[in-house]
Amino acid sequence: MRFDAVRIVRYGRLAELAAASGLPSVVVVLGPNESGKSTFFSFLTTLLYGFKPAARARHPYAPWDGDDPEGWARIVLDDGSTLEVSRRLRSSPAGTVTVDGRAEALRNQPLEAARHVSRAVYRQVYALGLPELAALRGESWDLVQDRLVGALGSPDLRPARVVAGELDAEAAALWRPDRRGRPAARGLQAELKRLTAERREAQARDRELRRKVEERAAAQAQMKALEEARQAVRAQRRVLEDRLRRLRPAARALDRIRDLRKAGSGDFANLAADPKRQLATLRLRREEAEDRIVELRRRAAEAKQAIREYEAGYGKSSEIEASLREATQRVAELEVLEADAARAAEKKAALEARCREQAEPLFSVAFEEIGDGALETLAVAELQARLEELGRVRDERRIAEEGLQRTAPAVVDAESPGWGRLAAGVAAVVAGGGMAAAFLARGGGLAQGSGAGAGGPGAGWLERLGDRLSGTGLLVVAAVLVGAGLVAVVQWAETARRARKLRDAMEVAAQEGDRRIEVLRGQEAKAREAVAATVEGLPVRTALLDAPGPTLATALERIAELAARR
Repeated sequence: MRFDAVRIVRYGRLAELAAASGLPSVVVVLGPNESGKSTFFSFLTTLLYGFKPAARARHPYAPWDGDDPEGWARIVLDDGSTLEVSRRLRSSPAGTVTVDGRAEALRNQPLEAARHVSRAVYRQVYALGLPELAALRGESWDLVQDRLVGALGSPDLRPARVVAGELDAEAAALWRPDRRGRPAARGLQAELKRLTAERREAQARDRELRRKVEERAAAQAQMKALEEARQAVRAQRRVLEDRLRRLRPAARALDRIRDLRKAGSGDFANLAADPKRQLATLRLRREEAEDRIVELRRRAAEAKQAIREYEAGYGKSSEIEASLREATQRVAELEVLEADAARAAEKKAALEARCREQAEPLFSVAFEEIGDGALETLAVAELQARLEELGRVRDERRIAEEGLQRTAPAVVDAESPGWGRLAAGVAAVVAGGGMAAAFLARGGGLAQGSGAGAGGPGAGWLERLGDRLSGTGLLVVAAVLVGAGLVAVVQWAETARRARKLRDAMEVAAQEGDRRIEVLRGQEAKAREAVAATVEGLPVRTALLDAPGPTLATALERIAELAARR
């Protein structure tokens, strides 16, 4: 993909910044320090992956004047399609993506076209800064490899191109886009189709089996409820039968009384010999019968009340049956929830193991002793920025030290102005001057030998030379020697002056380099303290804080994400 147009409404120090439509494939962002280049790169990362952190109060590029971070871009994908994405951070992040004129809510999710590369990998691959590329040799090249390979948190990783070639070969053995060869994916697809068909059949059988189990459980619950109701009815029946057995003699007595009253309404032929006595006896029997009638009526009322209670109990049994069915269903749901809880516990244990594994090389204490709040409040973006600042200052200090080391031999070489040239020049001047002086002292007659011995013993070689040269030739030779000597002396003086000037300049440069290195060392110490202050709430190992590398922020971000998932 490539960015075709970009517009920043507000983001950090950037405001109302727009790049015209139709941007070329390569765009160079040029500007001095603190001009917003890193802010611009963070804005592009936010367009692709969303705001992080997603709270405006903690976002490092929230404008200080209170405005909301907001921007828009048009992106052209590899297949030629175009999409427009806009994001804004208010109290909560909001975003939209427009594809073929259709707008969809994006919220704070990454673009679908960028999901195959995580935010951490994108930052490690595309965030190489100028300090890493300033001098790609020796230790600087190791830094580039650290950013590209070592930043993934494992020191035994191999170069990406070798691994990519091996992965391509392995992928070709597993899957090919054409029908060549016999990749494993083809056999797996056939096996997957067969297993999919079997899974459908198994799912159908499982659903039928679960339905049968539920029906059996419901039938068992209904049978249990009916059995309890039948036992209650049997007990009530035994009570009523017992009461009926006891009331039958009273009923027969009442029938006898009715028969006697009916028989006594006829003639008096059947009267006893002593009617009064019989009447008194009958009255006594009548009173006893009335008492028994009252007792029977009371028992009949109790029996009716028992029947009504039984009917009411039978009505409640249907309600109890419905409650039992609901309880059975809830028991089945509880089993599902218990299975889900068991799986969640397994996932939690796995995440805790991964957290302990990731935390061991980072922290000086066990992971369980670290509070969740410390990882939640960790400002990864701020830590990354401070680590980048520390790496930049450290690289500048190393480059300055390398330059100072290269300057020292040049200072030593500049101290040799060429003393042999000076000695030769002086000798030539003395020889030429001596020849001219001897010629003039002889009155211009060296060739005739007049005034012999006037030059002293040292003029013997001049006399021999004068014997071979005329007066004019001798003066020419003397002039050439004097001129060559003067030229040599002047060149030596000029060379000495340039050497002294160069040495002074190199000494000044060396002093400036020393001061620059001291300043950079101070800045490096402050940057290291800033990194330590960012992770002050975490028990990070002292060795990592003494020499923090670019992998520290990535490792802390990864363990923070694992802790959040846990």
